[in-house]
Amino acid sequence: MMLFAVTALQAQTVISGVVLDKQKGRPLSHVSVVTEGKDIHTVTNDEGRFTLKTDHSPRYIEVSHIGYKTRRVPVTGTMTEPLRILMEIG
Repeated sequence: MMLFAVTALQAQTVISGVVLDKQKGRPLSHVSVVTEGKDIHTVTNDEGRFTLKTDHSPRYIEVSHIGYKTRRVPVTGTMTEPLRILMEIG
């Protein structure tokens, strides 16, 4: 039983980052962040930060907010560094 728990923890992918307004550099809150296939989703907090935990490794995440252009951001391998996503008014 213990071996199963350790295996389950190792299979989890964590994607985190911050979403900022490209022109002003300020954090954007309530930005929708979803994985490829839209099976895991969250929104950014007041500081523009988010964390997604999934049991698979998506190729990209999609970031959207009213008044801004939707972005598709590639997700690479281990994701050791948080993402820094800049959004443009659209």
